[in-house]
Amino acid sequence: KVLFILPHDIEPFAQQPYGETLVRARAYQNTFCSMAKSIGWTPTLFYLSNSEKKTRVIRHADGYDIYKIPVLARVIGSSGCISPRLLAEVGKFIGKERPDIVHIHGYYTAMFEPLCLLLWQLKVPFVVNYHGSPLNRALRKLKRATLPFVLSKAKMILSPSRGELDVLKSWGVRVPMEFQPNPVDMG
Repeated sequence: KVLFILPHDIEPFAQQPYGETLVRARAYQNTFCSMAKSIGWTPTLFYLSNSEKKTRVIRHADGYDIYKIPVLARVIGSSGCISPRLLAEVGKFIGKERPDIVHIHGYYTAMFEPLCLLLWQLKVPFVVNYHGSPLNRALRKLKRATLPFVLSKAKMILSPSRGELDVLKSWGVRVPMEFQPNPVDMG
C-alpha cells in the first residue's frame, strides 16, 4: 500500500465547479496513483480541500480512495495552509492501513514539516517530491532552517530539477536524491 499526500491549499481536482465529477469521469488522472496501481500497489490519495467542512472520501474512477481533508486556515503570503485534521487523518489511516510507504508533495506548505515528523515518529518510510524553493523570502528563510533536519528523515528525495537538488545538498541534506522529470501521459 502506498499513501500519497498533497498538503496544498488548492484542490488539485476541483479547479472548476464540477471537479469531483471530473475525477470520477477520469478527466484528471492522478499520475502517481495511476502508476502505483499499474505496478500492483494499492494507492490512496489525501489532499486538502478549501470547500469541505469535514473529511470526505470519494472513489476515483480507477478504483482508489481520495480523502478530501478540510483546511482550517490559510497562511497569508504563501501557498500553504493549516490543517490539524490532516495529521489526525494521516495518523488514523496509518494505524489502520499500515502503508508500506508515503509519498509527499508540497514541501513549501505549512503542513510539510509536521507531516514528515509524524511519519518519522510512526516509523513509516516516506519519500518527498521537491519541486523548488519557496518564492516568499520569509518562508524561504524558515524552510532553509527546518528542511535539512526534516528531509534527513526521508528515505529519498525526488525532484524534476537538478538545480534544486544541488540547493538541498548545499544546505546539508544527506539522503538519497534522484532527478526525476515529471511524467506526462502522451496517450
